[in-house]
Amino acid sequence: MAKSFTSCTDTIPCDVNGVDFAAAGSLPADDFIDFLSVVGELGRLGEKARKAAETEEEGGHFDVEALKRQKELMAEAVGLALLPDSAERFMGLLSDRTNPATLDLLTEVLMWLMEEYKLSTKGDDEDA
Repeated sequence: MAKSFTSCTDTIPCDVNGVDFAAAGSLPADDFIDFLSVVGELGRLGEKARKAAETEEEGGHFDVEALKRQKELMAEAVGLALLPDSAERFMGLLSDRTNPATLDLLTEVLMWLMEEYKLSTKGDDEDA
């Protein structure tokens, strides 16, 4: 009997601000590599910002462009994980003034997706 292999085709449901969304249960190889690349770039940017903050004196330079880039990377990663319809609707929440996805919420969703894809655990955050 031949060995049979299959990928998870289930979806991962989530609710953001009372709106239902769905992420892919597993990402196609190319999308997963892109997801890892974006998350890696986000980590490097965050580390660079952390080091800059450590060297600046109180009231020093606040890098708005770096913050914008971090938001773009987080949105890109979430967009890669959510199913197309969900991704489009979620991106709309990033500029929705009545039901907004804040930066904190965007971060929370991305961290949850990373846990779902076994890229981090809640315990990882506690060690930092």
